[in-house]
Amino acid sequence: MRILIVPPPSRTLSCRGYGGTQRVCIWLTQGLEKIGQHVLIGAVKGSEPEDLPMVIAGKTKPSSNSPRVLRSYFRQLRDHIPYRLDVIHGQGYWIDTIREFFPDVPLIATIHGHGEELSKENLVFISESQKREYQRISPGVNGKVIHNPIKIDEFRYIEEKQDYLLFMARLDWDVKGIREAIEVARRVGMPLKIAGPGFNGKVKEAMTPDMEYVGEVFGERKNQLLANARALLYPTKWPEPFGLAPAEANACGTPAVVLNNGAMPEVVKDGVSGFVCDSIDQMCHSVGKLNDIKPADCRDWVQQFDYRNVAGNYLKFYQQVRTST
Repeated sequence: MRILIVPPPSRTLSCRGYGGTQRVCIWLTQGLEKIGQHVLIGAVKGSEPEDLPMVIAGKTKPSSNSPRVLRSYFRQLRDHIPYRLDVIHGQGYWIDTIREFFPDVPLIATIHGHGEELSKENLVFISESQKREYQRISPGVNGKVIHNPIKIDEFRYIEEKQDYLLFMARLDWDVKGIREAIEVARRVGMPLKIAGPGFNGKVKEAMTPDMEYVGEVFGERKNQLLANARALLYPTKWPEPFGLAPAEANACGTPAVVLNNGAMPEVVKDGVSGFVCDSIDQMCHSVGKLNDIKPADCRDWVQQFDYRNVAGNYLKFYQQVRTST
């Protein structure tokens, strides 16, 4: 099958730093290649890595997702496609704008956020929880559920952990729970390493002397932090659509201690790959039970999200959409 993956064009394509949707698109593209599909991924100038089957369109990245800007980008993308496509897979409601340039190609839209506008095309939600949230707001909305992929091979598996907890998410977005992570670490008396963009004075003021801000991490540094941590703290306070960080921690054999919001019970298996908690008190209690979690069980649990398995799930859906079109 000849597939075009279209990430959000307002950002360059990279696995460096923050940007879960970009990593998901890269891993899905690689997964589809692994299972023998002909796949291209649309990208703007300045994107990486170069070993991807990328189609570069435009001299600069679009400044917004407005229809006018997107039409210009999608027109250039169309002119660079070397063959007829069987399916186009976009990552957001704005992908509908591409229909003008590929009127006869089946179109799929994966929704990554929460409360955003929905595509009029074939919908994919990244968790059952996310789908329920949309159905609560808009009764009658339907779509396929396919969890996000991670490339497990890229994550180092380590069984012997070091004596620190890890928080890895945006620090200037309160719903990610940096203050709650700091409180848990303080109450259990363990060092906390804090990673992610958006470090500010409020976070710094809340930290204790045994807490360290390590910056926005990627590549080998990110791998080391995840693999050596005693646990990842992920006290998300919003209806998390998926949450890559707990799955990435599990790939390293590291348990995740999370708050029970959104997709967390789908991403973390309570008592197996970490603990799904209903309160900060329960998170503190769960840190004391980390010896009950086996690194091998974390790694085994997360295999369902491996990029090859998720690519296979998407391929089945692509075939279903093509058959029904």
